[in-house]
Amino acid sequence: MKETAHLLRSAENTSRLLASIERLEKGGGTVRELVDRDPEPASTKTPEGGTPS
Repeated sequence: MKETAHLLRSAENTSRLLASIERLEKGGGTVRELVDRDPEPASTKTPEGGTPS
């Protein structure tokens, strides 16, 4: 919601956002799969029984 509020601060961005919503409501847009990323950075992983370095 913070991002949307930020976009609505300017008239030009408000116009773009509303136009995008209208296109989506009319069936526009592209459905995409979300990428499931590893939420834990590799640097924090430890070998079995090990401790972080």
